[in-house]
Amino acid sequence: MQTSTYLIVNQGSPFQKGDIISLKKTIHIIGRSIVSNSDHILFENIYVSRQHAAIIQKNHSYYIKDLNSKHGTFVNGTKLDVESEYRLKHGDQISLSDGFIQLIFQHISNDETLELTSLSLIEPSAPSVSIDVHKQEIIYNNQIFTFSEKEFLCIVRLLNEVNQFIPKEEIKKAVWSERTLDRDGIPDASAEELNALMYRIRQKTSSIFLIENIRGKGYILTINNSNH
Repeated sequence: MQTSTYLIVNQGSPFQKGDIISLKKTIHIIGRSIVSNSDHILFENIYVSRQHAAIIQKNHSYYIKDLNSKHGTFVNGTKLDVESEYRLKHGDQISLSDGFIQLIFQHISNDETLELTSLSLIEPSAPSVSIDVHKQEIIYNNQIFTFSEKEFLCIVRLLNEVNQFIPKEEIKKAVWSERTLDRDGIPDASAEELNALMYRIRQKTSSIFLIENIRGKGYILTINNSNH
């Protein structure tokens, strides 16, 4: 069963309330922004230590530990002991430095249906891409892009793993889930349908996204940072 794991920002500059930070690595360091182009999760707050806390993935679970920070790491209001690991559960509330930074841990199955809401998908050090589920729109750098239902399902799946290879079978599962499945559990969608779908998305988003076809096996979406 595939899952999505991320933090929702409730408070903490430079992020906006409601922003989402994906957790895709084995370890994520949370700290203070002192170095540009870092892949750590960084906040602009003088009360946050340079390396304040770490979120660690192991054995299909996620743990958080305080890295001997000056002002502490709290989960659901309880201060963590230094270097001790706390196993995170869906919905746990994380705060740093007496609440200056507030985060909510989310760990959900991709089979679950999300509430209809506007989300902002953010990778550390990457520009913000907002998704409006109601209107089937992508908002990037004050530009709005509107999609059909299938186009929207496809682009959201690609944005869920920016700069990562996504097999075409995963795209079919996301876009044509209502179709009859083959013996491998893949929806019955032709190569022509998939190619036409990608063509339409590229036509709409060529100014902000690059969608590469990797030898007919899948796709990689990258964001054109020059427009940011």
